[in-house]
Amino acid sequence: MKKILFIMMAFMIPLWAESLTILNKEKDSDVYINGVRVGQGAIIQHPLDSGDYIIEIRRGEDTLFKESITIYVGENKVLDTAVFVGVPNSSTIVDYGAKQAEEKRIRRATRGNVGVGFGYGTIASGASIKFMPFSRVGIQAIGWASNNSDSDKYNTLGRVVYEFEETLIARNQLAVVYMGLGLGKSNESFDTPSIGNINQLKSKDKTFTEGFIGVDFLMKSNFYLNLEVSIIYKEEKDTTVADVAATEDNGFETGVSIGAHFYFN
Repeated sequence: MKKILFIMMAFMIPLWAESLTILNKEKDSDVYINGVRVGQGAIIQHPLDSGDYIIEIRRGEDTLFKESITIYVGENKVLDTAVFVGVPNSSTIVDYGAKQAEEKRIRRATRGNVGVGFGYGTIASGASIKFMPFSRVGIQAIGWASNNSDSDKYNTLGRVVYEFEETLIARNQLAVVYMGLGLGKSNESFDTPSIGNINQLKSKDKTFTEGFIGVDFLMKSNFYLNLEVSIIYKEEKDTTVADVAATEDNGFETGVSIGAHFYFN
């Protein structure tokens, strides 16, 4: 009895599994599912999990068909591409639903919760770590430190980052727009072998408050380059060896920075 039940279940499993059949009369064309080539011409009962997919049919560099679909649990979906008309390469009209699904797919595939890299700019300079515990909201820490015979220096910056838009700018080329707020501090302490000159500087202290907006560009795999601009409110104080505040300088300034991060999936 158990053997009979096992045989019956073995035959019934394919009935429950999801699959996709693509009716394609262009026999010399390549069929892609979420950017992965699965064959040429017609595709019969290709097994897939339930979910959202981007279907593309290409001949060389030409895209003959592109559509976003959803396969539901237990569904054996049939997609007839013959009812669609190919779009000339010169057309700027894009299937917005398919474009959105492809943007989300590339984002999920290339942007994990942790990114490690560096930044270089007005205040956002140094080693950088991004942690994105939520889908679009995260924190970033940037900093560096140095020591030599004349002075000790450090620069730290903490940020809250919100990624509010991603868009395809080319095939497999994603741009992610983000913005946020940051607080930072830098210090430079000088060696002072002689204290006879009360005008000799002991330290330079700066604190920063910034608002910024930037764009991450996907270069390859999980590697992104970023460019950002910021508005900074700076408070600067110079102190002499006599612990006297020699000068203070407060005000707004603009900044530009570049950087790069590798995101771990």
